[in-house]
Amino acid sequence: MNTYNYETEIPEELLEDITEEEREKESIDRTSFSYWQISWRRFKKDKLAMGGLVVIIVMTLCAVIGPMLSPYDYDQTDFIAILQGPSAKHWFGTDLLGRDVFVRTLYGARISLSIGFVAAAINMVIGVLYGGIAGYLGGWVDMIMMRIVDVLSGIPSLIYLILIMMFMGSSIQSILLAMCLTYWITTARMVRGQIFTLREQDYALAGKVCGQSKWQILTQHLIPNSMGSIIVTVTFLIPSAIFEEAFLSFLGIGIQVPMASWGTMCNDAIQYLTQQPCLMLFPALAISITIFALNFIGDGLRDALDPRINKQ
Repeated sequence: MNTYNYETEIPEELLEDITEEEREKESIDRTSFSYWQISWRRFKKDKLAMGGLVVIIVMTLCAVIGPMLSPYDYDQTDFIAILQGPSAKHWFGTDLLGRDVFVRTLYGARISLSIGFVAAAINMVIGVLYGGIAGYLGGWVDMIMMRIVDVLSGIPSLIYLILIMMFMGSSIQSILLAMCLTYWITTARMVRGQIFTLREQDYALAGKVCGQSKWQILTQHLIPNSMGSIIVTVTFLIPSAIFEEAFLSFLGIGIQVPMASWGTMCNDAIQYLTQQPCLMLFPALAISITIFALNFIGDGLRDALDPRINKQ
């Protein structure tokens, strides 16, 4: 068998210098992008997702800044201006106590968006840690942890909510606590499935060979590589939490008057639906627009963070 000696020097007469023009032709001038940069470029091409993002940003800014610029407060009554329609003085009209509906809608946005984002953030932390530990350790630990999840998911979440409201009263803190008892289950199951697959990847085995602890492998390698799916799942939890709060407030077991909530505003507007339909229109429209916008963002993130999509 013929062998080639790779240490043999190449004769100088076979070498030829290339010009700078030829060097530039062979150079790779394409800019390299990270995974998150590519995902952002994909996300920006989704018009519905970008529109939803703009709507949420504008609504958040209005909820924070709007009431401070308004001459009215959310609980300021004016019995002379009861059940008035939209006007230059009261953009969305007034309710049965003469309160400005526009300011109350903005305050309702504060409560709804705060509950939605805070509940999603808390449940993300709980679900990621719980599902990550169950998926990485496996065995009897995974079996016990998942049976606990099955028991919790078998009980309707509305029962948790009503019981906590009965013992703790109707407040933002009690609503958040009730949501944190069950909302993390979906995230935990998703993360467990992701970690169960990724724990056999080469980088996880390399971390084990290098002497990293199980906690380091989980937090430094496995969870970061699952962040795409985690972000999408948590994004869809936000509109669910907002709708849950509005539903509870509409039933009268959520946020209580005089605090302004979209659900309480819809509840107050029922008896005046034919007389002043704007009382129901604006808070219901705010709920619908917010949920649609967040769902569009979630759909856009799901497509943008999918590693199987190679187009940029």
